[in-house]
Amino acid sequence: MKRWRRLIAVIAGLVPVVAMGAAAAEQASTSGAKASKGAVKLVTPRGKALRGPWQRYADRALVPTVHGRVRVRVQRCPARPASAGCVYTKRPRTIFVRPGLRDPRGVLLHELGHVYDLTVMNNRDRGAFRRIMRRSKAKWWRGSEPLAEQFAEAYSWCARYARIVSIARYSSYDYRPTARQHKRICKLVRSAAGDRRAAAKPPALPVVTRPHDPPPPPPSSAPGTVPGDPQRDPGAKPTPTPTSTPLPVPIPTPTGTAPPLPTPPPLP
Repeated sequence: MKRWRRLIAVIAGLVPVVAMGAAAAEQASTSGAKASKGAVKLVTPRGKALRGPWQRYADRALVPTVHGRVRVRVQRCPARPASAGCVYTKRPRTIFVRPGLRDPRGVLLHELGHVYDLTVMNNRDRGAFRRIMRRSKAKWWRGSEPLAEQFAEAYSWCARYARIVSIARYSSYDYRPTARQHKRICKLVRSAAGDRRAAAKPPALPVVTRPHDPPPPPPSSAPGTVPGDPQRDPGAKPTPTPTSTPLPVPIPTPTGTAPPLPTPPPLP
């Protein structure tokens, strides 16, 4: 009888250990991912929390973001001051975003797409993107429209919109995916976050990413918006045009009253 009691006690003691082991294994498998939704922490160059809407833009992304900190410098890119943003490839966790942009959310997510490419993607993922875009001979960083820039643009659109019809009037770098291509690319971005193969930097890395001209006005960010859908895309929010201040109308200054004329003498 004592034997059975001891055996039951041992089994009871093993149950929580097994449960803890399973939980630890699950946590380890999750922590092995290089990216997940809401994972990135945007900070200043000094490592402090970044003020403004930037973290909210990243947290609301519909696709995974890289784990850990990414420094954001809200200033012009030193190498390309006219660009909307840039990333130096040797420091892939620091991005530059030009102040005063009309689409800061889209530009930030584009630059985070470069960070994702440089720290999460492997060459198998890049090959899949090349096939989806039907650009089998295109180079990742070379050419007039490098695939690296189109991928960063794709990441930005996947982060903002689950569905599209057409983004031809809104996108940059001649990125013109069909609705089906958009869906497949977003799936690729999500699957890359859990790659078992190690991340690999693309060949022929430039010092800094290509110039990113300020993009066109973006579509509405309201829930339910589907860019390019006549029924669900209200169009870009127009940039208000400054109007000239009307000049004041001059008011004549009153002059002194003229003295009355002398009364003529009566006729004889």
